Amino acid sequence: MSLIASLVVMATLGAPAPESWPVPKSIGPTRWAVMGMFDCPSVALGAGIAVDYLAPLGGEANARYDRTGFVTHQGKRAATQAVAADANGAVDLKALFGADTDNKVAYAYAEWNVAKAGKALALFGSDDSAVVWLNGQEVHRVLQGRALDANSDRFDLALPKGRNRILVKVENGSGGWGFALRVFDEKGLEVLDRLRTRRNLEELDLGPEGGSYFLGEAFPKLVFRSPQARSVFGSPIKVRWFGPDLAEVAKPTKVGRYAAVCEATTKDGQVYRRMVAFAKVPPGFRPEIPPPPFYEMPVVRLPLSEFGGPALNEAQQGELSRHVWRAFFEYFDRSESAAILAANLLELANAPKSSEPSWLQSGWLRNLEYQLDLRMKIEGRTARAVAPPRTLATPAPELRDGTETEAGFASGTVAKLRALCDEWIKDDPNGFSVLVARKGVICMNEGFGGYDGKTPFYPASIGKSIAGITISRAVDQGLLAYDEPLSKVLPDWDKAPADRVTLRYCFNHLTGFGGHASHAGLFNAYLDNALRVEDLIFENPGTLHRYNGDGYNLAGQVLELTTGKPMARHLYDSLFKPLDEPVTQFDNGFGHQFTARFLGKVGQMLLQDGRYGKHEIFSPGFVRRLMPQRIADTVPVFPDKSMEWGIGLTWMIDPEGPREKGALGPNVVGHGSASASVWRVAPDHDLVVVIGRNAFKDYAGTGAWAAKFMAILKDGMR
Repeated sequence: MSLIASLVVMATLGAPAPESWPVPKSIGPTRWAVMGMFDCPSVALGAGIAVDYLAPLGGEANARYDRTGFVTHQGKRAATQAVAADANGAVDLKALFGADTDNKVAYAYAEWNVAKAGKALALFGSDDSAVVWLNGQEVHRVLQGRALDANSDRFDLALPKGRNRILVKVENGSGGWGFALRVFDEKGLEVLDRLRTRRNLEELDLGPEGGSYFLGEAFPKLVFRSPQARSVFGSPIKVRWFGPDLAEVAKPTKVGRYAAVCEATTKDGQVYRRMVAFAKVPPGFRPEIPPPPFYEMPVVRLPLSEFGGPALNEAQQGELSRHVWRAFFEYFDRSESAAILAANLLELANAPKSSEPSWLQSGWLRNLEYQLDLRMKIEGRTARAVAPPRTLATPAPELRDGTETEAGFASGTVAKLRALCDEWIKDDPNGFSVLVARKGVICMNEGFGGYDGKTPFYPASIGKSIAGITISRAVDQGLLAYDEPLSKVLPDWDKAPADRVTLRYCFNHLTGFGGHASHAGLFNAYLDNALRVEDLIFENPGTLHRYNGDGYNLAGQVLELTTGKPMARHLYDSLFKPLDEPVTQFDNGFGHQFTARFLGKVGQMLLQDGRYGKHEIFSPGFVRRLMPQRIADTVPVFPDKSMEWGIGLTWMIDPEGPREKGALGPNVVGHGSASASVWRVAPDHDLVVVIGRNAFKDYAGTGAWAAKFMAILKDGMR
């Protein structure tokens, strides 16, 4: 990713941020002497950070140089260039050095005057690993492969009066490369804190004045319980109450689920909306739980060891249990989630037995369904259904178990893969499951390190692919379009900068958002409002590529408001049920639990032009529209004219680097994962590969082992 494609731009297009909420001015350096490039000794994370390339200048801590400075390292001369940081303190090293910037290191040096000694706060971001020295002392270090976010890191600085010098060292693995540094004094920090409050309205804690979400004979007064709300909102909260049958009511007379629909206007004129869940329960329904330390309750045994925690003895289990009961007492007495729980218990008591998986009966999902129905009613929306997968007269092939010969591999290929996995697990003891399918034949579906072929795993961001595929079914059927403004579904998004945002912006990470599951994610009935009022007003969509999950959730809410059906049910009806796999996903930015066979089936469906078994998930030819393409072809304002991205799918090359150098060739798609799970779909080879896991030792090692895995597959193909 390019630096421009990753930076948070804290302003609306063509205008500064609202006058009430200015971005504070940095007192740090604005011009740098950038020296480079230097070759990393290996592709391992931090390999270049470990080398002091400035030893000829007295070492990194002592180095001073200007735009005429240079260093010769291993026979290569690294010269210096003068570079001005942009308005956000950012320097794009990839743009500066041009081609062949993978596995390189560069330095940026600056000197500047400080008028008054004092403490300061630095906001810093880098792509990838970096070290910062101030006046010869190391003040920050990060060893991580990451995209640039100007607000990633915060660290304190003690600035003496007069001349100060600072050195930034940045290592690049692959793709984008750069850094951003801003420094704020006490006055700047005050402005920064005000801005942070304005951009995080949930932290102002909107809720009942008395604290209870259980209703009595009258509705409670709703307030922002943080005193900082007075600095943000210029109007009182408007509240409308709705009961179990979605009717607007003046008093809570019926037992069941309720919602308070709230509006408040910020001082910069933005209307903020929230729905708050309440419940009215019959007498005796809420348990009177005697809380420890005044009572001893039955021991609740929690298997912490199954989640990476310690194994507990009897005394430890007893002590943990006391706090579990105490927490349950406090939770059930005064929390919105307790009201959601109570309402769902009431409804489930009389609900007919369902053949659906139990996770679809979750109280949070049922509350979301209720609030979505309510919003559809309030806004006068008419639901348009996404048709279920069409039943094929002649079923398409399904994945079947078979031999490596049937899958088109040379004899002994699976044995080589198994031997590699045995070595892999010695290097990284975190378990994983493996699936290899070629020509519709699964020739390997096994587990290592305590896993088997059926062990569920955490797919993390591979869930973006599944969400993108699911939402795209509405595009295939003409209910939505990739390149129409979201304002067609979200009327509040009809003014700049929101009016240019499309589904493609969401899928290609062009919204400017930077989070995952922000503002409660899809469980927030007014997520679109929160993203526009709290985030988008400070962004410049279309001009940067900033990896996030919030855009995918926004796209999911567009689908919800079009169909009147929650995203979780779309996922289940469109993919989980047709492909007959016990998987779960509650957020569009990340999956919860997948199986290797599920991703194998999804990959095979893509290889078969949207068909799998008796189901036609997509109409003929539509799958091509999911594949990566040049972003600038559909978003001309996007500055990186070469970057390609798809609808939940990206090029996945092993090892990382130029597409043409990948072990499986240039045309491999899938998605990366924070759990280091691997999903590769290779149309040129009719191949699907899944390596599912929950944890890993390090990204560099995982990438190296995965590349070896793919190389064995390539060598074994016939």
